[in-house]
Amino acid sequence: MTALTTDPGFDINRTEEYKLSIQVSLDGFSFSVVHLHENRLLAARQFPITVSSESFLGRRFTEWMNDTELLQKKYSEVQFYYFSEKFTLVPSSFYEFKKQNKIIEEAFGKQKGISVRDNYLPEDEANLVFTIPDSLMEAFEKKFPGNIILHPVSLLSQKLHHDFLNNGDKSILALCFQNNFFSLLLYFQKKLQISNSFCYKHPNDVIFYILSVLKVLKLNTSETGLLLAGNINQDDAIHSLLSEYFEKTEFISPSCQFNKTIFKAPLHPYIPLI
Repeated sequence: MTALTTDPGFDINRTEEYKLSIQVSLDGFSFSVVHLHENRLLAARQFPITVSSESFLGRRFTEWMNDTELLQKKYSEVQFYYFSEKFTLVPSSFYEFKKQNKIIEEAFGKQKGISVRDNYLPEDEANLVFTIPDSLMEAFEKKFPGNIILHPVSLLSQKLHHDFLNNGDKSILALCFQNNFFSLLLYFQKKLQISNSFCYKHPNDVIFYILSVLKVLKLNTSETGLLLAGNINQDDAIHSLLSEYFEKTEFISPSCQFNKTIFKAPLHPYIPLI
């Protein structure tokens, strides 16, 4: 959905009644506008581009904002998501906020030009700690001061607890794809077991990582429900391979209402943005 799609009920003069959600990654930018009281999707658009380095994200994000009329409006609420592949989960009972930089350094080595943020996951009793480029953080703070910066995996966790962990499956595996990496959340008996991200170059890489994770926990694909979101489509080679191993596969749908005659394109690429 690279072209702007809007619901007939969208009113550009009433944006202060709406929530704006923005997602940024090296693969591009996307946003959605949702009516807060009606919980209805009003507008959505993707801008698929390739940014060669995180250090350029702040500049590219600022250019994009300045060229996008809807982002110049005032909104009741603004949510900002940065899809960093460098994240880790720490049980909250062991987490110390003042040591979040050390946690990232121990997990990924010394990082230059980045800041560290964390999101609390109450249902999982864990803190998701992740990196964000300084330039991007500064650009967002300048435009939308005081807003919390979120990692998409933190919202995906909330969505799984709300919509899927009571459906009877012993284990749930959720994958959210970017062009060159995917994030993974694996639950067994409603308890989070593993959360990680993996870089891949070939669809077989995806299968290898997933089967390795399941093997460690002694789980099999026949007992695991597979949920998909992000940059993956039904006719992709990755989806075809996954369907050979998993009996139950499902693309995650938005939590909000939306007009199916207007938003005809699949909306799972926007998950967990909407």
